[in-house]
Amino acid sequence: MRFPMTAVFLLAVRVAFAAGGDYSARLQGEYRRDAVDFEEKTREFHRERIFLKFSEKSAASAAHTRDTKTGISRGTWNIFLRDLGPNFSFAAGNFHAHFGKGLLLGKRSAWQPDLFSRRGSIHEGDTFIPCNSGNPYFAFNGVAFEFGIEGDDISFSLRAFYSLRERHATQEEYESRGTAASGTSMENRDRRDRLYIEPVHIHTPGALLAANLFGLLTVQAYGLGNGVFTPRGDSFSVAGGAERFAGGGFTAEYRDDFIALFFERVTAQTRFYNDDGSSASNGGSAYLGGMGLMSSCVRLSLIWKDADQHYYSPYGASVGEYTGTGLFLDGTLTPRSFLKIGVSASSERKTATGPRDHERPMAKRECAFVDISHRWLELCRFEAAVSSRSGNDPGARRRWRQRLAVRPWKFLSLSFTGTYLKRSGSAASRTGTAAVSAHYRRTSSLSLSITRAFIAEGNPAYESLLPLRNSRIPGSFIRESGFILAGKMTLAMGGVYFSARAARHLTQAECENTVAELFASGTF
Repeated sequence: MRFPMTAVFLLAVRVAFAAGGDYSARLQGEYRRDAVDFEEKTREFHRERIFLKFSEKSAASAAHTRDTKTGISRGTWNIFLRDLGPNFSFAAGNFHAHFGKGLLLGKRSAWQPDLFSRRGSIHEGDTFIPCNSGNPYFAFNGVAFEFGIEGDDISFSLRAFYSLRERHATQEEYESRGTAASGTSMENRDRRDRLYIEPVHIHTPGALLAANLFGLLTVQAYGLGNGVFTPRGDSFSVAGGAERFAGGGFTAEYRDDFIALFFERVTAQTRFYNDDGSSASNGGSAYLGGMGLMSSCVRLSLIWKDADQHYYSPYGASVGEYTGTGLFLDGTLTPRSFLKIGVSASSERKTATGPRDHERPMAKRECAFVDISHRWLELCRFEAAVSSRSGNDPGARRRWRQRLAVRPWKFLSLSFTGTYLKRSGSAASRTGTAAVSAHYRRTSSLSLSITRAFIAEGNPAYESLLPLRNSRIPGSFIRESGFILAGKMTLAMGGVYFSARAARHLTQAECENTVAELFASGTF
């Protein structure tokens, strides 16, 4: 692997000097209690990252993370060269990929444990995105390129990638050429675990062809494949016999300054091999459609999705948290510059029951808010939300929240937040937070907050208290009554940025959940 990395790096340097670009380097170091990427739990880790900018469009990065509890270290790297030609770009290393609207292949969103927040969103970014988290799991490892042909009224582009990732299996699994674990579980098979000592390779090719007409209509057609093999080229099955995965689809989207319409349809099949040598395929289709209206005072979006019972894609990531049926509505009205009224509602149902489910899990969320802001009144928000789920976590939750933030002077901000949380079959929980923040121009700030929490048994409150910038999981659950003290400071000067945060939870019994986080970045 060292030779390809060296060759690509030398090519990057060659392109950088040829382009005569604007060179810069940015170094980052941090210690956090957060999610490394999009995992569903927090952990304590430190991370170091370096970003090298060769030109306006070309850059390289490398990141390293180390879990302070387990001592496990991981790393990612990538180089994106977008100056190889007027319509040609190349990438190598660890990257994420996104085709269409994400039903078949999508970049995962950071996990949000707040039950009143929607998980996932429609991706509007690039097809290939650098992975800079230091977590190589669920990121591709290989090469990608984009080639385009520009015309006055129509343009075409071809985007393709090939990924080869090494994961590990037990000796028994390796000898039998298969595992009962799912493909998702294989993503986390690390050789540092003494059980997993035999290497297997995950091969993933994909390609997308896109056409854009008059800058208004975009049509994409794409395909994706996946297979697991031993280093000798023998097939290796996952999920009790699945050896091949293949899928394809198309997306059509119309977008102008006022309206957006899109539709996506994808199909996917998984081939299984039985013990007697026979094979069978299992697959299905999924659909996604939506519309949006945009104006100076009204923004409205409506999205629906549907998936067959047997549809499955190991790399799908789209709006919502379930693979199944869903309806999502969002709207905001701004009748005056100081007033905004918003509503959102969603309903999702999983395509099939899980091993411990008596029925197909369903999730519903509804939210309405009113925002007022004017001069020294930074924000006055009234919000009401309802969240209900079936399956393993049944019951409805209701949350009322009010927030007031004022800025009487340029250097000083004050805020007050109150939350009332009610859960079916449980007493109500209440929290109140007061915060003050002092600013010196745009170079430094100091923020302090105090929260008083009254938590009922079985009804924890989720609060975000002065999180560090770019936190994956910005808040945490308060499960015990008491006081939470939090403080954060930032300093930015001459290309250097520093931030520190500390929080402490004081209960009647003891002090718990003491947190300290640091982040530093420098650009040269």
